[in-house]
Amino acid sequence: MRRGIRILSGLLAAALLCAGVAGCEPQVRHTDTDQLAMPAAGERIAVITTSLGVLYARLFPEDAPDAVQNFTQHAEEGYYDGVIFHRVEANYVAQTGDPTGTGSGGKSVWGRGFDVEVSDSLHHLRGAIGMARGEKKNSNGSQFYFVTRGYVSVAYAETQREAGNGALADLYQQQGGIPELDGEYTIFGQVFAGYATLDAIDGVKTEDTRPVEDVRIESIEIVEYEEGLVPQEAFDR
Repeated sequence: MRRGIRILSGLLAAALLCAGVAGCEPQVRHTDTDQLAMPAAGERIAVITTSLGVLYARLFPEDAPDAVQNFTQHAEEGYYDGVIFHRVEANYVAQTGDPTGTGSGGKSVWGRGFDVEVSDSLHHLRGAIGMARGEKKNSNGSQFYFVTRGYVSVAYAETQREAGNGALADLYQQQGGIPELDGEYTIFGQVFAGYATLDAIDGVKTEDTRPVEDVRIESIEIVEYEEGLVPQEAFDR
């Protein structure tokens, strides 16, 4: 079992990546989204308060409209309040969004799974927020994850440059991340402030990737971004 499988939600007892499954290729959206740009004034962002600090994240409705609608509606209805991070795999991902805390629960706002949404503008960079899912492409529910890896291999960067993808190689070398997951999962958000909180979550003591002491989402607020909303210290990396 390759490592990428470990971020899947526990909807299936033995989860597999979508790759190789018949009829499982998601449609790719083409947008001009700058994933690492600061939010514009009036842009709706997520303020994610956890027991270890606050994360501030952009959302990308043009790239992943279903995932953003699902996340924002759940957030506004308090669905995620009190939910734990049930999986923290150090320097890889931190996964949450399951109200049962088991990794096997959670539903979308429609009460059914929904499809993977892939954008050519979004990647599994450090701080990216993605939808966890089961084997099938339409098994997105409520669970999501944060990418915490802060590096990429030299071999990956060299391979991308040889293939003419120097800009993507530079992006991953600048930010870090998990490029092997690109195209397999829905990226719908990006942390732009609060990286110290992300690092704190990534650094908790775990047993078999489950935190020994609970790390919880206390609340998620969907607000309009404005100057001064985010404290300056939250931009420290």
